[in-house]
Amino acid sequence: MKMDDAPPDVSVIMPAFNASADIRESVLCVLRQTYRSLELLVIDDASTDDTAAIVQALANDDGRIRLLRNASNRGVSFSRNRGIDNARGRFIMFLDSDDLWESTKIETQVAFMRDHACAASYMDYSRFRDGDRETAWQVTAPGRITYRDLLASNEIGMLTAAIDLHRVRKLPRFKARGHEDYIFWLELLEGAAPLPALKAPSLRPLAHYRERTRSVSSNRIRSAFWHWQVLALQDQALPARLMLMTRYVWRALRKRRPVRRRISNAVE
Repeated sequence: MKMDDAPPDVSVIMPAFNASADIRESVLCVLRQTYRSLELLVIDDASTDDTAAIVQALANDDGRIRLLRNASNRGVSFSRNRGIDNARGRFIMFLDSDDLWESTKIETQVAFMRDHACAASYMDYSRFRDGDRETAWQVTAPGRITYRDLLASNEIGMLTAAIDLHRVRKLPRFKARGHEDYIFWLELLEGAAPLPALKAPSLRPLAHYRERTRSVSSNRIRSAFWHWQVLALQDQALPARLMLMTRYVWRALRKRRPVRRRISNAVE
């Protein structure tokens, strides 16, 4: 498939580092979207495995894939920023190199954003442990999120988020520190986006997060420490930070509600 000269509606940004085990499946779930006007920017962060070769082979067959390679390992924040800088679409979406979408995810979300004129949207999603797709946990987000709502907990799953560049004053940059996605959304909703972020509804989760047993994000103590630091960056007084941390812990526990469905059968 050859890329059209006209810019696509949607730019999907996928940072990748040594992702050869899963990246093919993640790339294909983007290419199989029912919404066709898209580009996929894969930013290879100086991988030492076959990540770049796998993506290049797929790009040879589908011109909607753009492979960008970092000269050295710069981290996920640098890679996402580089993807944003090179994106041509009106709608920016994010998908990590081991997460998955169902085929109607983009179509559902773009239609919702056009109908509701919102600058940013998100969706419910499910979490599954790597190597075990028999059981998943649904993460159910609230219907709308403001900056103050977000202080209690990062309710926006990165793999579900979408931003309409036509409705954002200025897109923040990802910072090279813990909870970089959380800081990004706080900065977006604090000043860059004129309206709250809205949830695009779906009958079932259309995005699926792969939880690594030994991943950084699975370290609950470290994650809580990062959350505490983020609240300090937002100039929250100590009593407010303690209250918000309580809500954060409660929200983290709620993310473990089981969903009886097979992820492998849900992803098309």
